[in-house]
Formats: sequence, structure tokens, C-alpha cells
Amino acid sequence: MQRAAWTDERLDDLSRRTETGFDHVSADIRGLRQEITGLRTEVHSEMSSLRDEMKGDFGTFRTASSGDFGAFRTEMKGDFAAFRSEMNGEFAAFRTEVGEEIRELRSMVVRVGGGMIVGFAGVIASVAVGGL
Repeated sequence: MQRAAWTDERLDDLSRRTETGFDHVSADIRGLRQEITGLRTEVHSEMSSLRDEMKGDFGTFRTASSGDFGAFRTEMKGDFAAFRSEMNGEFAAFRTEVGEEIRELRSMVVRVGGGMIVGFAGVIASVAVGGL
């Protein structure tokens, strides 16, 4: 195989082809950069409009549901107030019932205690009169 000589013309030709190749690559890179910039702008625009749409939807939901939550809160307050009132009535009745039971127990203790005192007094009197 014969070895080719690198002449000035061949070197100049190689240099031109290399520069042309780099120019094509540079042009391709510039095109890609422009395309990426366009895509970034488009994505940014889409995200911005999506964010605005979501803000609007959430605002609408918040407005619509605030009335519902307000009504629910009012209803629950009324239910709790009614329950509290009912329980207060039940506790008052229970206190009255327990108070009556305690008074009856006190009365029974006094009667039993009085009966025991009378019985002991009778035993003492019979022992004193009759002697053991």
C-alpha cells in the first residue's frame, strides 16, 4: 500500500471540510437551542394558565363550600346546644332523684338509730329494775 503524502492542498481541503462540519454542528446546536427556548416558553405559559385555572377553581370551591361549612357549623352548634340542654335536664333530674334517695336513707338511719336507742334504753331499764 502506497502512502499518501500530505500536501498543503490536501491539508487545506481537510481544514475546509472540518470547518464546514463544525459550522453544520454549530447551526444544529443553535437550532436546538431555539427549539428548547420555544418549548420552555410554551411549558411556562401552559403551567401559568394551569395555575390560574386551579386558583380560580379552588376559589370557587372555597366560596361554595364556605356557605356549606357555615351551615354545617351552625347546625352542629344547634345540635350540641340541644344535646347540652337535654343532658343538663337529665343531670338535674338525676341530682333530684339522688337527693331524694339520700334524704330517705337519712330518715331510715334516724329511725333505725332511734329504735336502737329505745331498745338499748329498754334493756338497760330491765337490767336495772330486775337485776341480772
